[in-house]
Amino acid sequence: MSDRGYAVTLIIRASNDHHLPPPLDLPEGITATVDGPEVVLEVPVRAPDATTALGAAEDAALDLMMTLASTFSGYEFVRDARRQVRRTDAVYQSDGPPPPFDVVGGGVTEAGAELYDPDGEARRAGRVLNMHLAAVVTHPPAEDVRRFAGRKAWSARLRNGLRLFHAAQNARDEIVKFALIAAALEVLVDADETSLLERLGAEKRQLLGTRLDALLADFDLTKPERERLRDRLQSTRAKGSFQATRDYLGMHDVEIEDGDLRWWVKQRGRYLHTGTFVDEPERRHRLEHAVSACLTAELDRYAPGASPRES
Repeated sequence: MSDRGYAVTLIIRASNDHHLPPPLDLPEGITATVDGPEVVLEVPVRAPDATTALGAAEDAALDLMMTLASTFSGYEFVRDARRQVRRTDAVYQSDGPPPPFDVVGGGVTEAGAELYDPDGEARRAGRVLNMHLAAVVTHPPAEDVRRFAGRKAWSARLRNGLRLFHAAQNARDEIVKFALIAAALEVLVDADETSLLERLGAEKRQLLGTRLDALLADFDLTKPERERLRDRLQSTRAKGSFQATRDYLGMHDVEIEDGDLRWWVKQRGRYLHTGTFVDEPERRHRLEHAVSACLTAELDRYAPGASPRES
């Protein structure tokens, strides 16, 4: 299918106290109307269908919001009925049966199309059917209320983990959400920073350092490279963070599938250090549920009637 012309209307709203003043003149034919904390964007797109057009327009808007964030303006999407996709180059099709609807935000059966458009005029004119469907998940809050009642006894470690997990639940970007959840897990684990070399005592540490320097001198390494290797040895923990995380999850009876923990650690490091990420949504979701299980288990310890442990 050849590309069609679309205009996509999107609303973004300031989430902090940095608001853009009008006018906002943007490139690529994008128009922006600033109205207080909200900005109405109209993004021209060429795409094979309305759904693809919406995705491309949201990508452009996200790039704009990330650029604005670099100077402290926090904007996020407003998801309401004002979001619209329309054709800009539709040609009325007078011959033959009405074509199928170009739908965004949902789906429509042939019978549904007849209900929306009984005479077929909207379909012949190339009108986009904009649907605004949203799923809502809910659960009884009794357990949350019980856990909240113990809040004055929460440890700083638990509170910091909850703060990161809360930020993750409000994140719009799935990969940013993953990074925040992984950070929450790291805070909760609170791995022992004791150096492996501290077990040896001062005299043996000095002897090991002397022998290591002699060994490294036999290789074609610069002084800074030798120092980095020496520092790496000295900073090696008595208990690795990988094992500490596994022990923490096990303490809360959280079972993880083979390879998940290694994937979580690897992808978090890749994203934070190189900006790359190889996504596996199922593993992301398992991390989220694992950390949720640990948090609720810890909150239960502080709830009325429980016996809190040191954290």
